[in-house]
Amino acid sequence: MSTIKINDHSVAVVRSARRKTIAIKIQDGNVTVHLPKLMPLWLAKQFVMRKQQWIEDKLKKFQQRPPKRQFIEGELQPFMGEQYPLHIIQEPQRQRLHVLLDQQKLVIMAPPNVTALQIRQALARW
Repeated sequence: MSTIKINDHSVAVVRSARRKTIAIKIQDGNVTVHLPKLMPLWLAKQFVMRKQQWIEDKLKKFQQRPPKRQFIEGELQPFMGEQYPLHIIQEPQRQRLHVLLDQQKLVIMAPPNVTALQIRQALARW
């Protein structure tokens, strides 16, 4: 796989026999240019150079995004326009997760070994 350098960024080149057009994709801060298998690399470089400002703008927006929520103790969770800290109580006898809003915090009563995904799903259902 070849790469194209622009400023401080590397753009990975992805070729496909099924692709008919050229496209730039930005996912998780990684930039790739997708092009037909037989398209010359110099055309891809030229295309990336023309889209350089667009790439920079998208990467800046990506960096400004808030970090993904981890659903851990003390993390702030949005609810009804407010932010509430998460308080997780693990109880050995508990079988299911229970969510409640108690004195300006979101309380999760959970069985042992609860995962972040389970907490996320419980909050979504609640």
